[in-house]
Amino acid sequence: MARVFNYERAATILAEAAFSSDETLLKKYKITSSTLGRYRARLSTDPKMREFVAIKKAVLEREWASELVPAIQAAIDFLRRAASS
Repeated sequence: MARVFNYERAATILAEAAFSSDETLLKKYKITSSTLGRYRARLSTDPKMREFVAIKKAVLEREWASELVPAIQAAIDFLRRAASS
């Protein structure tokens, strides 16, 4: 029996690929580099996959952007404390 392709999972992995290394993704999702390669190949030929990935990537970008300002502020505070010690 053929397995049904899981667009949700594949799109999540490909969206995260923009922010993470392949090695990290392979370990996190317990997939092979061949599987990741197949997902990437499918992205170039499957409009549904492109749509799923675009949505997932937009969500990740919003989340990343919301974390950026507090992270920069924390880094500046750390540098100031380190410089005054």
